[in-house]
Amino acid sequence: MAGVLPFGPSGAPLGGGIPNMGFPISGTPAGASGIGGLTLPIVSSSRPTSAFGLNSFVSVVAHYVCISNPAPEDGASAQNASELGPGMLVFSRDTSPAGAKPTRKVKARYDGITVGPNTAEFKELTQLNKYLEVHSGDYASAEEVLAEWRMTGVIKNETAPTQVDYGRAAQSRILNLVVSHRVSLLNYWISSRIVQSQKLWILVVQKKNGTNASGVAKTRWELVPWTSTRRSCPSIKDLLGESDDVGAALYVGKSSDQSYAQHGFGKTNVKFSETLVKQGLMSQLEINLGI
Repeated sequence: MAGVLPFGPSGAPLGGGIPNMGFPISGTPAGASGIGGLTLPIVSSSRPTSAFGLNSFVSVVAHYVCISNPAPEDGASAQNASELGPGMLVFSRDTSPAGAKPTRKVKARYDGITVGPNTAEFKELTQLNKYLEVHSGDYASAEEVLAEWRMTGVIKNETAPTQVDYGRAAQSRILNLVVSHRVSLLNYWISSRIVQSQKLWILVVQKKNGTNASGVAKTRWELVPWTSTRRSCPSIKDLLGESDDVGAALYVGKSSDQSYAQHGFGKTNVKFSETLVKQGLMSQLEINLGI
């Protein structure tokens, strides 16, 4: 069969030899001016490569000098400082003098310690609940609890760590905390089912704490992890706790992980969480802190 191939045997096109084409094939298309014979111009603009804010894989880290409080009314402070470790959600005590602020009523004595902007007394979530079992009377409202104890971040690691048993670390050491964005922390919401993008909260509510000599029921403040697959935030009923005083809700962050549990929503038993934390059995959860 006789005929002429429209391209050379080497595979390279023969210039403009292909019939019925609206543009030559011997060169490259003509930039933004369009291609001859086509009615669609080439768009030369492109999206900028600069990102808005931080990338999703970035964590914001800050370092602190961890100290214990020598005040006799908090005898567990030194032990609490020695038990701090990676993955723990920690709260730092307000170090301003008592009475310096309307909400600053608790005495915190730091004898011989220079309390600077990066020096803090930390308590992990379950440690703070143990403290509040005894000292809830110092706080008239949930807002005063949160003014005294501010959620600071999650412990990532410590500077120059040494291999020691749990609870035997130095009381004063430099800790690196993730204070925002991506972090893996202990799953304090272990009693609830968690899916990606689910919001995580801590409620400051009143719980019953026995009775006094006259038989009147006493209460204490407690930090209770709360989340729900059905609602993005707690209700007023959730904030009532076991008293008529409305508590407060502290937003922690949004989960980028998932965790299966039998219940889809609700509060986590803090005693159960404390046991898991001390035994090193608490699972981890990856979240976007403060987002």
